[in-house]
Amino acid sequence: MSKVLVQLRMKSEANGGRHSAFTQGYSPHFVVKGTNEWLAVRSIEHQGQIAPGAAEHVRFELMYYPKINYGALTVGAEFEVMEGARSVATGTVLEREDN
Repeated sequence: MSKVLVQLRMKSEANGGRHSAFTQGYSPHFVVKGTNEWLAVRSIEHQGQIAPGAAEHVRFELMYYPKINYGALTVGAEFEVMEGARSVATGTVLEREDN
């Protein structure tokens, strides 16, 4: 399983973010700044629930690697967290591990 550790900055509900926390297994898409590719990911490791407005480290698996190219998710890459057409968070890749 390939995975990334990211620093997430969840938007508050008032700023267009989620109205509730997410738990392990959360499956949004990441869109790296400067690209238009939607990369499917799933949360696999974090401390408890991640609430709107929180900033947390979260580990995500790259759901379709290597079939899908996740090359844009390099250390330091900044991205938007998308739920449908809505951006609910921003993030930065801190570590990447490919298997």
